[in-house]
Amino acid sequence: MGTILLSTIVTSARVTLLDPSGVTWVDADFIAWANEAQRAILTVKPNAYRVKDVVQLDVGSHQVLPAGRLALLDVYENVIGEATPGRRCIKTNRAALDETTAVWPVATPEAEARQWLHDAIAPDLYEVYPPNDGTGQLRVLRATIPPILTLLANTIGVDDAYELPIKYFLIGQAYSANTQRQDTTKASYFMGEFYKLVGMRAQGE
Repeated sequence: MGTILLSTIVTSARVTLLDPSGVTWVDADFIAWANEAQRAILTVKPNAYRVKDVVQLDVGSHQVLPAGRLALLDVYENVIGEATPGRRCIKTNRAALDETTAVWPVATPEAEARQWLHDAIAPDLYEVYPPNDGTGQLRVLRATIPPILTLLANTIGVDDAYELPIKYFLIGQAYSANTQRQDTTKASYFMGEFYKLVGMRAQGE
């Protein structure tokens, strides 16, 4: 989702830290902190990294996203074979489905899901109607964990809008590190700014 290179953020952070040549803090530190920053963003904004993919349905109406998928955000359509789009799967709610057919959880299983419902309290769980026979597939939008950053040449996983919060996180962690330039006051300030910016973005969406 992101297009900004980690190296761009690290270079900017080094300028603020007055360490442009990497004398005090090495690249490996910044790479590790950038991964921590992305995970910290997900604790406030779980859908900061989103992916479209195809999920295999379990037998029955109750479904759960595969491991590593944080939350279901949307469902598009049934998928036939490996990639062929099928019938659209329409979002509904339990009250509407109960009113239509109260026995829907025990209806005859089918390969195709016509409706889906989701409870935000359990973001990785959802239900489909009719119950699935275990052969169905849906194309979904899901929130998940970004790929691990291993190089400065990697692009960040989260949206580019998180460039500044990540920079502040890197600076905060640098000042927290046990070096001759450790400064807990500055560390607290930059970490506070990180959470403030991430929280403001989460509230604004």
